[in-house]
Amino acid sequence: MPGLIDSHMHIQGITNTSEKESDEFLENILPKQLYSLLENGVTTIKELGAPESFIYKLRDKLSSNEILGPNLLIVGPNITGKGGHPAVTLGGNNPSR
Repeated sequence: MPGLIDSHMHIQGITNTSEKESDEFLENILPKQLYSLLENGVTTIKELGAPESFIYKLRDKLSSNEILGPNLLIVGPNITGKGGHPAVTLGGNNPSR
């Protein structure tokens, strides 16, 4: 069976977190979750709207095999009307463009 692709993920969930909380999540919780995806046949994931500081750290850890997980695809910044979803909800802690 070919690998499965999850093409719409919000790895950090739907809440804004501080960089410290994101780093703790990346170090302590996420590795087990990503490995579980692999165990269940998900070989590629696409992350939508994660903060740049978080998603690039994750990309680097996956690329170096520091964390074992699916291939990671990243989309660009959120595009929305001023004050609209998802810029002020999911992407609220992303820098403005």
